[in-house]
Amino acid sequence: MKPILEIDNVTKRFRSSGGEALKNITLNVEEGELLALIGESGSGKTTLLRLIAGLESPSSGRIRLRGEMIVGPHTFVPPEKRKIGMVFQEYALFPHMTVEKNIAYGLHKMDAAAGRKRMLEVLKWVSMSDLANRYAHELSGGQQQRAALARALAPNPGIILLDEPFSHLDGVLKDQMREELRSILKKSGTTAVFVTHDTMDALSVSDRIALLQKGELQQIGKPRDLYEKPSNLYTAGFLGKINLVRGYCTPEGILTDFGNFPVKNQGMDGQEVILTIRPEHVKPGVCPTTDLKGVLFHTSYQGDHQLVHLRPSVRSSPSRIIIKTPSTFDFANGEVVKFRVDTNFINIFPANGELI
Repeated sequence: MKPILEIDNVTKRFRSSGGEALKNITLNVEEGELLALIGESGSGKTTLLRLIAGLESPSSGRIRLRGEMIVGPHTFVPPEKRKIGMVFQEYALFPHMTVEKNIAYGLHKMDAAAGRKRMLEVLKWVSMSDLANRYAHELSGGQQQRAALARALAPNPGIILLDEPFSHLDGVLKDQMREELRSILKKSGTTAVFVTHDTMDALSVSDRIALLQKGELQQIGKPRDLYEKPSNLYTAGFLGKINLVRGYCTPEGILTDFGNFPVKNQGMDGQEVILTIRPEHVKPGVCPTTDLKGVLFHTSYQGDHQLVHLRPSVRSSPSRIIIKTPSTFDFANGEVVKFRVDTNFINIFPANGELI
C-alpha cells in the first residue's frame, strides 16, 4: 500500500542564524495510521507539523500527499488547497457560533442537505449530538476538543494534524480524552499526525512514534518497540524512567557494582558497556543464577506503587538502580535488598550509546 504522506529528506534552516530546525527528515505515514511526533522543546516536531500543513516551507526536500507533490523544487501547494484538517492547541472554535455552526462552517461547499447529514454524522462520532446548540464557553475542555476535532473531520480531509491535543487537560480527563481521540480517529478511518511532548500521549494514542532531537530523527517505530527496544540511550531515557548501569563484559554476563547481570554479551569480553532496564523489570528477590544486590537509600511512594532506589555497597560508586514494587512492600533505609531482573528487557549499549 502506498503511503498517504511521504516526507523525503526535508530540511528547514533558520534564515537569521543559518541553524537547522530539521535535518534531512524522511518518514512515511500509512493510510489510517496515527503518528506521534515527540521530542523536547526545540526538537523540531512543531516545525515539521507546520511544514506538512503548509504554514511554513522547507529549505529543501519533498512532501507528497496521496501521491501528489505538495512541496518540492518549484512546487508549493498553499495550505487551503492541501485538504488537510488542523486542530490547533487552543482548539480555535468560533465563540459566536454554536457547535453545530462551527462544524458546518467547513461544509459550505456542500449542498444544504448533504452538509447537514455530514455534520450530524461527525457529531455522532464525537458523542456530541446533544450538545450541538451550545457555544464554546458552555463546553468543558474535553468537549471543546471534541468539537474542534469534529470541525476538522467534517470536510473529510486526507489527513488530520493535531498540535498538542491534550496540553490543556488534566489528570483523569486527559486519560479519558486519549482513549476517546484514538477511538474517534480509528472509527472514522482517519489518518492523523499529532505533536506532543508527553510520552504517555504518544505511547497510548499512536500506532507509531517518531522521536526527534535537535532537528534529527532519533527513532521511528511502534510504541512498544521504542519503549522496550530503543536504538540509543536518548530514546531509552526519553520514553520513561530507565536504569543505566555501567559494567564490563565477561563470559558469565556483565559485571557491575551491583553484581553480575546474567545476559549474553555477544562476544564483547572485556569491553565497557551500559546496560539499560526499566524499573518494572527489576524485582526484589534472589536471582537464581547470580547475586544481585544493593543498599536502599530512598523510597518514593507513588500511590499504587513505589520506586525503591538502590546504590552499590561500595559508596564511591556512582551507579544507581530503581526498582518498581507494590506499595505494600516495606523496606528500610540502609537495608540490603537482593533483586532479580528480567533479562528479556535488558538492552546493551557500548560507551558511545548506540545499541549493540
